[in-house]
Amino acid sequence: MRAIRARERGYFFKRDVITDRDLMTPEDMETHPFYNDFLRRNGLQYFAAATVSPDPHIEVALSVQRAIGRPEYSEDELRFLERLAPHVETSLRLSIHLMDAKAMNSGMGTAIGKDVPAFVTVFGNPAEARSMNFEGMRRRGFSPEAIQALRRAYKVVYRQGLTVEQAMAEMAESAAQFPEVALFRDSVQASSRGITR
Repeated sequence: MRAIRARERGYFFKRDVITDRDLMTPEDMETHPFYNDFLRRNGLQYFAAATVSPDPHIEVALSVQRAIGRPEYSEDELRFLERLAPHVETSLRLSIHLMDAKAMNSGMGTAIGKDVPAFVTVFGNPAEARSMNFEGMRRRGFSPEAIQALRRAYKVVYRQGLTVEQAMAEMAESAAQFPEVALFRDSVQASSRGITR
């Protein structure tokens, strides 16, 4: 409720420090279920917040909750929060920059000169096969048996030192049993440039 009202009143983009008294009436604070059913049940009452969004299209605020029985925030406390907010925003900007740099180093900046088979993840310059996207498989509902069969198929192609032809022969039975392994096998066989190893 407080976030909705802050958005409606444009507080997220004004860089103001806000409190309950900016958003709620005393009657709201006494009767609204958010205050009665949620905050009071959790021992909370007042809040103060400062906008710390590193992007004008994203609403981010540093919010500090006060326990029941404590007074509303003083002007000194609000000024302190106002002075703290730019430092938190700078930290968020740095974190985003570091995450972007990490993403670039973990695949987005990878030069791929050969084909990458289905489900395989690559890394580096030049790209090298590292593993398969097993987490993505779980999220998409692949069965544990299919994931295990794909693990074995990956090892056949990438860890046993076999030629592609030998690896295809080794995977034949598993590919007949699991369509996911057949897709992996077919993507290896369909490669015209050779697969990333």
